[in-house]
Amino acid sequence: MAELKEAERAREDSELSPEGFAVFWYLRREGHAGAEAIAREVEKALGELPHWQRDASQERRLRKRMYKIMIDAGVDKVVGLVDELLRMLRGSG
Repeated sequence: MAELKEAERAREDSELSPEGFAVFWYLRREGHAGAEAIAREVEKALGELPHWQRDASQERRLRKRMYKIMIDAGVDKVVGLVDELLRMLRGSG
């Protein structure tokens, strides 16, 4: 319950979209350094590819951009992480 309240407060304080915040919160919980910067980049990609859930071409482009964002941030196990994030975002949409 405390974590939920903390998340709600953090979401209110952030300028991230709900999707961007979900990415940030997931990465933060997993202990990834730079979670907010990564989430902002993913949020930008999501905004530029708004139909990724229905358009296979957009999903491939989004996936490639997310791989690059994660690699540039020094994240390990990029493919599995991106898979998990996209699965999570599909569930929230």
